[in-house]
Amino acid sequence: MSEKRTMLKGCIMSALGGSCWAIAGVGGQYLFAEKGVDPEWVVAVRLMLAGFCLLLYAHFKKEDIFAVFRNKADFRDVALFGFLGAAACQMTYFWSVQASNAVTATFLCYMAPMFILLYTLFRESRRPTRVEVISCILIMVGVFILATHGDVHQLLISPKALFWGIISALMFVFYSIIPQRIMTLYPVMLISGWGMLIGGIITMLGLRIWNYQGIYDVGSVIVFVIVWIFGTLFAYWLYLSGTKIAGPAKGSLLSAIEPVISLLLSVIFLKQKVAWMDIPGFVCILATTVILSLSSEAKEVDQK
Repeated sequence: MSEKRTMLKGCIMSALGGSCWAIAGVGGQYLFAEKGVDPEWVVAVRLMLAGFCLLLYAHFKKEDIFAVFRNKADFRDVALFGFLGAAACQMTYFWSVQASNAVTATFLCYMAPMFILLYTLFRESRRPTRVEVISCILIMVGVFILATHGDVHQLLISPKALFWGIISALMFVFYSIIPQRIMTLYPVMLISGWGMLIGGIITMLGLRIWNYQGIYDVGSVIVFVIVWIFGTLFAYWLYLSGTKIAGPAKGSLLSAIEPVISLLLSVIFLKQKVAWMDIPGFVCILATTVILSLSSEAKEVDQK
């Protein structure tokens, strides 16, 4: 396969991964609002099932799936990734969805690049570039517009939704940073599998999901299976495989299609109404991912 075709394949996989993530948010909103299913149950079960399937697949590929347990530091990082990266990131995101809707929660989650940038500036002990400052301003303007529609005397998003949306973005920083070292030592699928399985078990035991109620009928099962297969298994596999080919800059840029797909799916299937004043907020937040990704890609080219 030519280099251009390989790159195209990676770009398509990254974009499809972002699209599949959108399915998880919209499907979750349907389960919470229409079936009374609790987000705690959805997160715990989908993570455990997805983690088990990934590990099973890794086993069939002759991977040593228990290798991470032979080194205390590696196991520590996997456990932290499972708790803070997989479980906490997913749980806070779905709490934000429950308190608002999939579209708003997804766009709030896209504040994550700003927090990752702040961490990078602290780690590298440097001042932000002009592009980075503009990106941070765009995020803050976008969140302000979403929360108030430009009127400082009103808050249109519930404080709970705003709080969990911001925490979800912070948790995504842990999701991105914690596994960096162990990803160089073990296959990505192995780390993702154990992270999801451990995160799911922690969520199940910590939040006692067997105490939660909901309507578990055929419709609930169908939507949950779609969320599990497309919004979890396919989403992670496509995105991680795509970024491995196309690179993290292009991958994160193309995965930014997620909030757009989330908006379309919500309007089509959930009859979600979007106020015109929300659009500038969406654009500001989404523009940040595009700007930072392009800036990162430009730096990589310059270094080469």
